[in-house]
Amino acid sequence: MTRTTGIFSILISAAATLSGCTFDFDRGYWEEDVRYAEPVGYDASGTLEVEAVDLRGDLGTVRGFSGGIWLDEGDGWDGYSQVQIQSQSAGAWAVFVQVEVDAGFAALEPGQRYRFEGWGDGGYAGAPHVRVMGCSGPRPDDWSYDQYADSVDVVVQDSTRPGWIQVEVVAHFESWDEVGSGTTTQDMHTTFEVQVQ
Repeated sequence: MTRTTGIFSILISAAATLSGCTFDFDRGYWEEDVRYAEPVGYDASGTLEVEAVDLRGDLGTVRGFSGGIWLDEGDGWDGYSQVQIQSQSAGAWAVFVQVEVDAGFAALEPGQRYRFEGWGDGGYAGAPHVRVMGCSGPRPDDWSYDQYADSVDVVVQDSTRPGWIQVEVVAHFESWDEVGSGTTTQDMHTTFEVQVQ
């Protein structure tokens, strides 16, 4: 019994130390909920088309990053969607950003500006809510910084492509400065176009 308990404790500790940027949650449970059953604006696999991606700003110890994007992808179902972007300068730094939208990107209206704080209600009220997770470190999957933004500003515009929107996101990350005398805020900017129909 003690050996089993010890192994179980080790497994729990290992799972707890995984960062949000490397732990891939299985979203299969959504398929049983009618709110998430039918893909909207996605292909049959739930993949969301993403184009024209830009990423820059400050995140943790990685400051003044720009470009170097080697991964941009999106997925989701009606009621939730996300875009993941990874950027790096080989041997120097890496950045991972995940933009999550409760109620899905299609719920964001072109011509609107939004300000989001906190976690929202999970999209159950049908209103959009945007969260941004940001990670940075010396290389992909070696993240020394991993947290959600404290607030997110979003500007949505029509794209020149029918059925697409352009999304501009500025995520504000607050943290205690190194001497503990107060908080500092870092901003991460990303712009991308995403298919919503």
